[in-house]
Amino acid sequence: MAENVLADAQFGIAKILRPYLGFDALDGSPGSYQGKSALTPVMLTEGGVALDEQAGHLGYSPVLLRGLSVPYGSRVTIWVPLVTPVSETLATAGYIWSVVWRLRNTFDFRQRRIPYHYPRQAAGVPYAGSPRVVIPAASQSVIYNQSEPSTIVQPAIQHSYAEAIQFQYSINLIAPLTPSGAFGAMEQGIVNIPFGPGGEGITTTYQVAELQALGDEMLIGLYRLESYGANWNFTPGQVDAQLSALLGNGSGKIYPDLGVYVLTGSAP
Repeated sequence: MAENVLADAQFGIAKILRPYLGFDALDGSPGSYQGKSALTPVMLTEGGVALDEQAGHLGYSPVLLRGLSVPYGSRVTIWVPLVTPVSETLATAGYIWSVVWRLRNTFDFRQRRIPYHYPRQAAGVPYAGSPRVVIPAASQSVIYNQSEPSTIVQPAIQHSYAEAIQFQYSINLIAPLTPSGAFGAMEQGIVNIPFGPGGEGITTTYQVAELQALGDEMLIGLYRLESYGANWNFTPGQVDAQLSALLGNGSGKIYPDLGVYVLTGSAP
């Protein structure tokens, strides 16, 4: 007997990650990235809430960033929007996405009953005299192997590098025709990039990457190559206008359901 499957039991429902409200403000407000170095990453968090729930409490930094809880060792798929730093073009994407993993500790478990794999709760190095419990973080990394050793006494050395992802456009994302001659819509309700609002169906907005969870929490940020301009510039028509249109207020309206989508789970 056939049954409707409303959600895959092996994977959770997508979490929506966005920058905090006002990250793209043009009025010079303290939290705006406008005019800041493009190497300063814009962090995306669930619901656009920038700070950890415990930030400012005893043992926690007042500026501790919010992480997304993930089951350690699980498969993580991230849907990343293909915005470019050049308006109305299919040029090579210049935004670089980085993933950071974080371990939570037994003190976190006591306070909030969240998953943890760091076995201690004692304070680590204080800051300005204030105690801080230990919450280590690590960049996503990739290992390269050197060439085969030339002698039997030479060890094979692996080199680990911090890893980030730069997504590229592909011509096969162009939508097909419908019998009426119009382009078929592959998606809807998205602020369409790079063709702007009203171009539904021209191309898909997202690409997907898969990772393995290497911590209790993950953080996602993006920064931009300085070759497109040294500083963030969300002014309409300028280098980062598309990013503002999709994830901020650049389209004239904020869409809280648009962002980076993260799903975690395991193979069936």
